[in-house]
Amino acid sequence: MKRTLAILLVVLLAMTAVFAQAIYETNAAGEKVLLFDARQIEIIEVNSIEPAGPPEVQEAPAETVIGTASAEITVVVTEEQALESQIAAEEEAAGGADSYVLEGSALEAFAAGEKADGDTTDVDGFFTIIWSAKSKVDSSKKTWDDGYYSEQRINLGGKCTTKKNSIMFTTDGAATVKVWWVQGGEDNREVGLFDADGALVVSTSGTYTKNSPYYSELAIAEGGTYYLGGVSNNNYLFKVEVVPSSVETHVLETSVLEAFDKGAKAVGDTTVIDDFFTLQWSDKSKVDSSSKTWEDGYASSQRANFGGKATTEKNSIKFETGSAATVKVWWVQGGDDNREIGILDESGAVVASTNGTYSKNSPYYSELALEAAGTYFLGGVSNNNYIFKVEVTTGSAEKPARAAWDSVAAPVIESAVAAGNDIVVTVSANVGYDGADKLTVTMTDEAGATEARNSTAEKDLHELTFTPASSGEYSFSAVVLREEEGEKESANLMTVVFTLPLVSPSIKGASNVGGGDVLVAWDAVPEAEKYIVSSGSTSVETTGLEATLKGLAVGTEAVVTVTAVRGAEAVTSAEFAVSVKDEAETAWAFSAFGSNVALANDGYEGNANEGSVRVWSTGGKGKLVPGSTDGLAFYYTEIDPKTQNFKLTATANVNTWTYSNGQ
Repeated sequence: MKRTLAILLVVLLAMTAVFAQAIYETNAAGEKVLLFDARQIEIIEVNSIEPAGPPEVQEAPAETVIGTASAEITVVVTEEQALESQIAAEEEAAGGADSYVLEGSALEAFAAGEKADGDTTDVDGFFTIIWSAKSKVDSSKKTWDDGYYSEQRINLGGKCTTKKNSIMFTTDGAATVKVWWVQGGEDNREVGLFDADGALVVSTSGTYTKNSPYYSELAIAEGGTYYLGGVSNNNYLFKVEVVPSSVETHVLETSVLEAFDKGAKAVGDTTVIDDFFTLQWSDKSKVDSSSKTWEDGYASSQRANFGGKATTEKNSIKFETGSAATVKVWWVQGGDDNREIGILDESGAVVASTNGTYSKNSPYYSELALEAAGTYFLGGVSNNNYIFKVEVTTGSAEKPARAAWDSVAAPVIESAVAAGNDIVVTVSANVGYDGADKLTVTMTDEAGATEARNSTAEKDLHELTFTPASSGEYSFSAVVLREEEGEKESANLMTVVFTLPLVSPSIKGASNVGGGDVLVAWDAVPEAEKYIVSSGSTSVETTGLEATLKGLAVGTEAVVTVTAVRGAEAVTSAEFAVSVKDEAETAWAFSAFGSNVALANDGYEGNANEGSVRVWSTGGKGKLVPGSTDGLAFYYTEIDPKTQNFKLTATANVNTWTYSNGQ
């Protein structure tokens, strides 16, 4: 025997009963509690009109439904039914639904000419059918392979637009649109979905026979307003079902975090993002600037730099899923030792990991699959990597088969244009779910050497930038790839004659060699044919990287420049001042190198021959780390170790030192 709830309803008018759809009571917490739902009630019989007592709880078998009506109706609802009603009511109150269905058989028939362009019919508060003067709802008997049968169709009368001949609906997120339809002509017409701008989002793809029934599924990747109908002309629609996706996506972008230096956090400190991600810091963690761009077009200028290997307690991003999930990571390799990005479970075991060969400071995009619900920790498997963006998608969307590879067009190179130091190549290529997985554009120089750029951005028009190292003729080809399907190559090649811009020389140093003569040294300029070194009216030409200006006035300050020359082109350096002396000096020069060298970070000022010089590497770009350098600045002189060797003794005052990256 199951407990059942007997509810007595008093009917004020004889033989007339008025029921609310659902009755709730409010508990002590102020929450509504469903008592019963009229949709779950079956009245068996009406017995007699008699006075009624107060409501009471009765015991009855689970399947028993007892009712008496008139002045008193006794209704019994099982607990299971009440629970089902409560869930349904909550879903309805939340606006949720398993699917939305429109059937042509439920509409009132009408003939062509009864509607005008733009007339509408709303169905269930979800679909809006937008008619035209040619529209009609008429009889047609069809049966589909899945057993669905209908005797009435929606005959919109023409090509789908946002103004007429369409079925409009709006989704909050991704969805699958199922269509039971019939081919409207001999010209192989497609059924498709258009967005609010009238652009085709997705369509069927096949060979069809006039008046034959077809079932198709169209996938919507994101929420929006859509219009369903014939892509090129009219087709007949019998049934439409829109199934909202159960997919839920959570996104973390480290660009939204507040920057902080190493040492600002301790082990156990956390940052929670959107009640889903928990960033677990350590005393080596920091959030700092780093500008990177990925093949899919994503760009960011700030990273999460945890400072070490991921564990369940630190240096990781913690999150919890209620189902299997896909984890997408936009990350940068943190070292030269081919470190992987991975996901740990609660025991600390690696359950998913990247697997590849990586270059330090290069950006990578990876997808990791989680097969079950659980609590997980994302980070570097063996050591630190830099994380810029994480996207976790749970649940699964109903997706139809991808469009046939045969229907995907080969890429077309639209243009290749030289712009400063770069050549920008524009390519038309369908990259996305129904297109290719990746576009690759290859640049080939006159010697046959190649360089490639990839794009995985889901769009139809792509711009890829190449930076040639020298002047010459470069040709470009394009190919699209779909895994397990093969490649399609562009039919056209495009050639560009590129001239490398001539840049100004950088003077490394100027030193007195005696008698008013000054030795000037500079860095090489690509493709310079010669250099002109000048100070006032004195100048000298050379093809080397140093020259001596002779006979400058002793006791004056000479302003020196170096001009790089290529044919008729000439570019001059910044001015460099030197005090001209009669005695010879040691020749000093400056150099900086490393993976993160930049003028803003590495430089010098002063002159050692004049008693003071300051050399700097700032912004954390002057580190020596295992197996590589972030950047080193040198102020140096060349000596002959056989005749000029020496021993240097010095005292160094270290004002501050923050341990970082294994220095």
